[in-house]
Amino acid sequence: MIENRRILIVDDESKVAFFLQESLESLEGNYQVVRANTGESALAEMGRAPFDVVITDLRMPGMSGLELMQR
Repeated sequence: MIENRRILIVDDESKVAFFLQESLESLEGNYQVVRANTGESALAEMGRAPFDVVITDLRMPGMSGLELMQR
């Protein structure tokens, strides 16, 4: 059995995050895609379980994508 690959999408624009999620989920493979709309909520998601890949917007209100990756 192949484990699901976990991908976290972080973007304050819900349409962009939705499009990325739909695109990734339509690919062949076992991908579990989770969305977060802020850096803070992304950190909370990362605290629950690890992710294989994080795709983040750089410019967001509050915590930027670069700050998120540093944490």
